[in-house]
Amino acid sequence: MQTLPGQIAPINPNVLINDISVTIIIVNIMAGLIGTIYLMYGKKTLNIPMIICGILLCIVPYVINNTQILIIACLLMLAAPYLISRYV
Repeated sequence: MQTLPGQIAPINPNVLINDISVTIIIVNIMAGLIGTIYLMYGKKTLNIPMIICGILLCIVPYVINNTQILIIACLLMLAAPYLISRYV
């Protein structure tokens, strides 16, 4: 849809600045919060896999821009400490 000079372009409520969707922002915040919790708990209990997954959960949302891949990667990192401690 084109706008004429002097008209304001229509606003899409699902897209914020530079095509960043609300879903990506929510996933980034949740991954950062859970990553911080993993990092603090891993540091307290000296659980190295949990510390590594906590750091990765804080960093990965800055690297991955695809929402579906980001959610899958975060879910894998959430499950990794449990799977490592159970099967290794």
